[in-house]
Amino acid sequence: MVLAYHRVLERYREPLDLAQDFIPLLDFQRQIEYLLKTHKPTSLLDLITQNRWNEPVFAVTFDDGYRDNYSLAFPALQDMGVTATLFVTTDAVAGRDWLWWDKLLLVLHKSMGSTMEIAGKSYSIKDENQLNNLQKRVSETLASDSKRDAIIKSLMEKYAQGRLDTQMPYMSWDEVKQLHTAGWTIGAHTVSHPLLTALSPEQAQHEIVDCAKEVAEHIGEFPKLFAYPNGKITDTNDAIITILKDNGYTGAVILDEHQPFHFTDPYRINRIAPLGGESHTLFKLRLSNLYYRFN
Repeated sequence: MVLAYHRVLERYREPLDLAQDFIPLLDFQRQIEYLLKTHKPTSLLDLITQNRWNEPVFAVTFDDGYRDNYSLAFPALQDMGVTATLFVTTDAVAGRDWLWWDKLLLVLHKSMGSTMEIAGKSYSIKDENQLNNLQKRVSETLASDSKRDAIIKSLMEKYAQGRLDTQMPYMSWDEVKQLHTAGWTIGAHTVSHPLLTALSPEQAQHEIVDCAKEVAEHIGEFPKLFAYPNGKITDTNDAIITILKDNGYTGAVILDEHQPFHFTDPYRINRIAPLGGESHTLFKLRLSNLYYRFN
């Protein structure tokens, strides 16, 4: 099985912490410790390339490149003798741009106490609870919208003067290199985290190939693994997979709760995504097909 995480936090500290699904550090440790009792840890690359296993195995993955993956998840996994795969979005780790959902949350936060318009609808943001609920609803709506990036850009210009004056929450290339040196696999997650199926073939090629080139420039080898932005089964297609194959990728992952988590296609490997605030019992249900049959 393959686990997918985004952020691991000791505690909620600031609005930006809510922009991507996070899990408390203690819950994260408990989950991995539980798996270690019955499963052997392995790398995602080995899970793909070694077709037969004589025992249950699991692989840990992280998407995007948040700094807490390095500062919190890395030492916790190291203590347990587990490595992971990190899928990096190169615009983020290079410090060139923010990921779209981070921009959205900070724009919403700047509009606290006022009314703002998003994609033709007006929203009043009176307090932090209302802000958090709105962020989740809008993120779910925009995630698969082909006009998403244009909408976010418009919100930035209108409500934040095009600037986000706070520290970027992503790790640096130096930190990525340290993870690679420590045995982590570094995979690709595009340059700017777009919806690949909404792009032209040339644009998709740029996002996939240029991401790989930049990863190779910093860690000394081209990535073999890829994570599709947004991660639904509909966020990839045969043309995109052909680009991956033609550029040396061995496999790719999705993240779709509506699909079974076992895999037969190495370019459409589904993952389990534990969430913060869930009970350990629910985590154990996620490890079986029971959760996905009734969800």
